[in-house]
Amino acid sequence: MSLCLCVCLCVGVRVCLDVMPVCRCACVSRCLASETECDKLRERAGELRRKVEDSQAALLELGRENQSLQVATTLQCIPVQLYT
Repeated sequence: MSLCLCVCLCVGVRVCLDVMPVCRCACVSRCLASETECDKLRERAGELRRKVEDSQAALLELGRENQSLQVATTLQCIPVQLYT
């Protein structure tokens, strides 16, 4: 139960009407703070997504380079007589 509702139930209708603008203001403030936090988290999620994509691309490039080096090393180990 929210603080505003508790105050209204405990102290009566007259005080409740006096407190409602304060409660509304507090709710709006919390809502704006939550929206700001959500925007920051969305931005951070986008940054992390880009980093993951960059890391995956780098890993793929390293895998290709490793494969090229393995082929080159294997070809160097094969005796020359097999080529002729």
